[in-house]
Amino acid sequence: MMTHPHTAATGNIPGQEMIAGLLGLSREEYQQLSHSGIRPIAGLDGAPMQYYMEVSHLNPEDILVKLPMNRQRMIYFSPDAFHA
Repeated sequence: MMTHPHTAATGNIPGQEMIAGLLGLSREEYQQLSHSGIRPIAGLDGAPMQYYMEVSHLNPEDILVKLPMNRQRMIYFSPDAFHA
């Protein structure tokens, strides 16, 4: 179920440092993170309305407590979160 840090096939692949910064993690912590990858939630017109990432419960507790995730271990990003 979980993979390592890559985004879904949207063509926009944010760098590890950018994602780590959005999550409040160091690059090293992000590299250890087991997650689904960043995936889009598309609107009716097909454009991404939001992005999400599902985080595995098997990650180290010291990393999990830093993440801005909900009870289902989901983290949501705005559609422009990865644009500089």
